[in-house]
Amino acid sequence: MYSFDTHGQCANYHLVCCLCSPGRFFAATLLKSMLAHIILSYDMKLEDNATPPRSKYRGTTILANPTAKIMFRRRIDQYAILD
Repeated sequence: MYSFDTHGQCANYHLVCCLCSPGRFFAATLLKSMLAHIILSYDMKLEDNATPPRSKYRGTTILANPTAKIMFRRRIDQYAILD
């Protein structure tokens, strides 16, 4: 039986700890790996060097503006990682 302790020890490890379920551990690790790959492999900028769109506010939560357009360009293989 796994413990989903959100206010105790698991909350300190940013989704990854031994008390979490194996699925949650796998999903968190996979998302971190995907984000690292995007950051290392692509250059990103706002469309046409536009000013950043204003964030959306819902109560105490700040959300990224879903209408923002981001351009991606594959980097030249400087490091030749993962390819």
